[in-house]
Amino acid sequence: MARPHMLVTSDCRVCPEALAPLRQIGDVDYQFGLTRDDMRDIVGRYDAIMCDGMVVLDRDLLASAARLRVVATPSTGTDHIDKPYLSERGISFIALTTEYDVIEQFTATAEGSWALLLAAIRRLPQDFQRAKRGIRGLEDPYERRPQLSGKTLGVVGYGRLGRMVGEYGKAFRMRVLAFDRRNIDVPDVAQVDLDTLLAESDVISLHLHLTDETRFIIDRQRFEQMKPGVVLVNTARGDLLDEDALVDALESRHVSAAGLDVVHDEWDPQLAEHRLHAYARSHNNLILTPHTASSCAEACGIARAFIAEKLADQLQALME
Repeated sequence: MARPHMLVTSDCRVCPEALAPLRQIGDVDYQFGLTRDDMRDIVGRYDAIMCDGMVVLDRDLLASAARLRVVATPSTGTDHIDKPYLSERGISFIALTTEYDVIEQFTATAEGSWALLLAAIRRLPQDFQRAKRGIRGLEDPYERRPQLSGKTLGVVGYGRLGRMVGEYGKAFRMRVLAFDRRNIDVPDVAQVDLDTLLAESDVISLHLHLTDETRFIIDRQRFEQMKPGVVLVNTARGDLLDEDALVDALESRHVSAAGLDVVHDEWDPQLAEHRLHAYARSHNNLILTPHTASSCAEACGIARAFIAEKLADQLQALME
């Protein structure tokens, strides 16, 4: 293999030095912000791609990437990559999913989950808008804004991020319930089945990987199992829940509020027209953030440097 030509679309604006290992072994085109059409026009030029989740690398897009040998992503979520197609083509794949020593350093997504939880339960966006207009106090004096102390937090998926969120809950004097397919043994955390968690939790935070088994795990029936007035937070993947069922539950106030950093089909250029986004523009009990819960400088720099180093090592081996 000759000197490799690499495309980097991951956002490295806060850590340009992370790409140094790649520049040492080949030619790097750094083009953050490419659209799907942009990618389609140039993908055939590259031996390797380092990308984030802004563009889906699926069979259709990669079909013309005849030179492609390696795809790398500095993320734990990988649903933006068509991994079966890469396997068919013999294209290597690198991600952070099982790099536990590295990702244990990342707390940003758990912190983002808690920020959404507090913003949703305390109605911070609408309070901010009213305060800017010089309005003091509650808009509705009878509005109930529960404190978290004494309430039950249900964490769906008690892995790395779920454990962090559970610890935050304990710091807020909450009872913590956890659902996970693995056995867990954490002080002051009760492992329960999903039905129990949904029925007893005042706040639910989702931290599952997206798989065929977990896709739409929170469907209309699951929403009906939830305690009336529950608050829901999702910083994992949009397709863990049925968005139409969520909007219906928000409209009826069965779900009193929700904070979402991830949504279904977030790569759709018409995303703003989806029902969920339309609802958020006209209601004050849904907060959306644009998949930025993990976007902190420290985590981004570490992740990109690590993946760039692994990609450089793999390409170097191919060159030998």
